[in-house]
Amino acid sequence: MIVKCGKTALATLLLLVAGVLCAAPRLAHAAVGPGGLCQAIFNEVAASVGSYKNAITETGFCNEAALLQECASEGGAGIHHAEYQNPEDGTKRMSAKRILVMGVFHGDEPYTAAVPLLWFKRMKRINPRNSWRFVPVVNPSGLRNKTRWTLGGADINRNFPTKDWGRIAKTIARRNPGKGPASEWETRCVLAHLDSFRPDVVVAIHAPYGLLDFDGPLSAKMPFIRMMRPRRLGTFPGSLGRYLWVERRIPVLTVELPEPGRMVPEQDLELLQDWAGTLAQQYRKAAP
Repeated sequence: MIVKCGKTALATLLLLVAGVLCAAPRLAHAAVGPGGLCQAIFNEVAASVGSYKNAITETGFCNEAALLQECASEGGAGIHHAEYQNPEDGTKRMSAKRILVMGVFHGDEPYTAAVPLLWFKRMKRINPRNSWRFVPVVNPSGLRNKTRWTLGGADINRNFPTKDWGRIAKTIARRNPGKGPASEWETRCVLAHLDSFRPDVVVAIHAPYGLLDFDGPLSAKMPFIRMMRPRRLGTFPGSLGRYLWVERRIPVLTVELPEPGRMVPEQDLELLQDWAGTLAQQYRKAAP
């Protein structure tokens, strides 16, 4: 079961509002009780997104946000999501595909929340052919503490339970994979989203290298984005790309925004969203 948040809109992001969750089941997943501070988390986002701030105001995200049980932390800093579901999703026509978009895997990349929020906001003025789920902040404790890692000191993007996870060397502190595969509740939250939403394509937002890294079919033609050129970096043990594309054939687009102060034009980000939607329509995942 998923519960929805009903509190103030992001237009009041600069005001600290403790939004309390109210029960409203939507998908078959484990239930959670009251709790969560969606608005407080996005106050942190608003104070950190820099030049992207205007793009993410008045999105109404917290009014429509929901929380999976696996995404509710004991400290109350839940990992919230919102979605747009195409009416044809789940019908016999199956024309609607599913795209999962996530940001702030690393707390020292706070402005990566801007892309999921901008794309969520855009859903209200277009007629999308696909279903979308947005998770702007995967690592709320890292965001709050202004650190790359989780509260447990792990890098989420090295903590996914890939088959070769045990071969990870822990010599690079910046890529600490954690105590074990999926040892972090943030990682388990992402896994719960993958299980409940069953995406056809996943988009992960990172920073600050200014590139597009695509783990998917080589035949896919990347869009031309001036500030983010295509560059395939490969996958690593415990990474989302290896877990999804290499092991499950689910394409992953990693969007690396440029460093703070170099804002990607909003129209380019919208073009990128359209490309992700087109890829989901064209790509057919092979049966396991």
